[in-house]
Amino acid sequence: MEKIDTYTLATQVSDEDYLNMSALGALSPNYVKKVLAKGDLLRMTKGETLFKSGEKADCFFIVLRGRVKIYLNEGKTKKVYRITDIGESLGFASMLGLRPRVCNAVIDTDCIVLRIGGLSFADLYKEDIHEFAILFMNLSRDMSRFLHQVTEDRIEKGDEGI
Repeated sequence: MEKIDTYTLATQVSDEDYLNMSALGALSPNYVKKVLAKGDLLRMTKGETLFKSGEKADCFFIVLRGRVKIYLNEGKTKKVYRITDIGESLGFASMLGLRPRVCNAVIDTDCIVLRIGGLSFADLYKEDIHEFAILFMNLSRDMSRFLHQVTEDRIEKGDEGI
């Protein structure tokens, strides 16, 4: 894991790219810059662990480049529940609910992620309430899509634990 700056990021992600990201779409370019400035930009390589089940969730992540696998350990096997794509968020539900992480996240392809801590997220509210509402809706949609996919998968497999 290596921290990078916004200048390095700009060589790999354009302003137009942000418009197509589920977590950042519909936000003004100025607010996207504020979001980027409030977080840590991390370049990570395939196989690195982003977070583990049981860890304190004091932040969430947005994938700016690459993909991340979300999985649970089931005995000796790893059950992949989702592979995130560019622009998707992960870890938001646990941070928002003040709960430990329930899944593991491992880098699937070399990527760049934005890590936003809980206090920084709260600061974004103070920056612009209207833009924050759009960001919050975007993150909630990502969370909903993840929960929907996991639920569908478990129903298809006849999981009685639902």
